[in-house]
Amino acid sequence: MKRSVVDLQVEKLLRELHAEGVEFVIIGGMAAVAQGSAFLTADLDLCYSRKKENLERLAKALAPFNPTLRDAPNKIHFRLDAATLRSGMNFTLTTEAGDLDISARSQDWEATKKPRSSQRKWRYLVFRVRF
Repeated sequence: MKRSVVDLQVEKLLRELHAEGVEFVIIGGMAAVAQGSAFLTADLDLCYSRKKENLERLAKALAPFNPTLRDAPNKIHFRLDAATLRSGMNFTLTTEAGDLDISARSQDWEATKKPRSSQRKWRYLVFRVRF
């Protein structure tokens, strides 16, 4: 089922990631929006650190949103936990807060330290974006 832009609850996702102390950076279309673009996107793309503690925090932060693999058959058992995150690099997920794509490619994570990565504030949340 394809969700619309209004179904994406970015603030809820970001608030939970922040509350758990997840190391992440926003990439993709939402990063463009955070930089002032009028680009429309129907998902949130994140790049996350593969540190062991961060994988545990990420799994814990996403658990309340009941993540499932997007477009995978229902019969496939999927549990997003630290072990699953360690076993993969990229996940396209459907959550109760909208579609979420997460990537841990090292070149993306390293790019967050370069000039095109910046800090943004959205309401009371401060986060990094890579555009």
